[in-house]
Amino acid sequence: DVAEGLLTLFAVTGDQRWLTATGQILETVLALFARPDGGFFDTAQDAEKLIIRPCDPTDLASASGWSAVTNSLLSYGTFMASERHLRAAEDGLRIADQLGRKAPRFAGWLLAAAEAYLDGPFDVIVVGDPTHPATQALRRAGVGSRRPGIAVVAGSEQSAADAAGPFADRPMVNAAPTAYICRG
Repeated sequence: DVAEGLLTLFAVTGDQRWLTATGQILETVLALFARPDGGFFDTAQDAEKLIIRPCDPTDLASASGWSAVTNSLLSYGTFMASERHLRAAEDGLRIADQLGRKAPRFAGWLLAAAEAYLDGPFDVIVVGDPTHPATQALRRAGVGSRRPGIAVVAGSEQSAADAAGPFADRPMVNAAPTAYICRG
């Protein structure tokens, strides 16, 4: 959930440090929590040894760790166009169909991630002066679309010039605020 919160901060501010911090968290997750057959354990590989290492994909009022990291991997993979992260999200979704059929009440967050994955994922990259009304309108239009799996981030043209990731090679067109809409 922290990774998802950092991605939200990145989407709101366009500040690369939030994306970098998310990447660091997800690298730790992939190194210490990923199951060899897909999905995620609830305890780290280097934690105290238990008789059985728990891995519960079921959601209650909040997302399970499995669902939360799957959503974060999907968003991060979309922003970064990272096959590795998108593949890890896909691995986390392998159980979604079975869990959704047998216990849909306990699969809400994971099924939302599955819907986002199947429908997109989409990212909308808005480049322009954040105070310009046209930049704000483009951002609102992207956020207001309510499509599953949509990731919207706005940043200045300087972000486009300096950054790797979503802003790379996405300049303003004709010196006007510009939105790039990408799927997959």
